[in-house]
Amino acid sequence: MTHKATQIVDAVKTAVTGLATTGDNVQISRAFPTGKLPAISITQGSDKVDRIISNSKVDRTLTLTLSIIVQGEADSLDDQATNIEAEIWRAIMADVTLGLTHLIDIIPDGLTAFEVSQNNETPSLQAESSWRFVYRHSLADPEL
Repeated sequence: MTHKATQIVDAVKTAVTGLATTGDNVQISRAFPTGKLPAISITQGSDKVDRIISNSKVDRTLTLTLSIIVQGEADSLDDQATNIEAEIWRAIMADVTLGLTHLIDIIPDGLTAFEVSQNNETPSLQAESSWRFVYRHSLADPEL
């Protein structure tokens, strides 16, 4: 079996793969994508225990950051990032369980941290779309 948090990460990757703007340029990684842009990089953050229910179940909140990386004319970078964030929103919220029986709630935290880089001839921008996923598992085993 697989940890329930890992199942959520994989389901999010599946949901955002194939978007009109980023296509299959989606990775689960803390590294900046070196391939084709625009791209999405999924990073797992905290996975906090919220409560224990009747000594049998655990509710947790997993935080994921979807970094949106775009490249192009400086005056279009913000628009590109916000358009991709809208696509991400529609993809994730199309099924609020992401096909997982243990997912209780999805809480979008919005788009933050616009960072422009001009390390090469074409400017690029990285923005972060933050999400929280509330899920439940067995007290005895986070895979159940």
